[in-house]
Amino acid sequence: MTTKTKTIIYSHGNVTDVGAMHFMQVIIAKGLQCNDVIMYDYSGYGESGGVPLEGNMYADIETVYD
Repeated sequence: MTTKTKTIIYSHGNVTDVGAMHFMQVIIAKGLQCNDVIMYDYSGYGESGGVPLEGNMYADIETVYD
């Protein structure tokens, strides 16, 4: 049995949200044999609120990583 040790942080495109990307999360997890695929709505998209600015996006990614 292979132990899955990879975790992927996936930043989706700007025309969708995590709810619409569930199928992609499953495909990535199975295809790359990873234990987790973390998707999130960055500032200004989906349910996140906030303003879609470049600096906010970097802060969002760091928050998810931490």
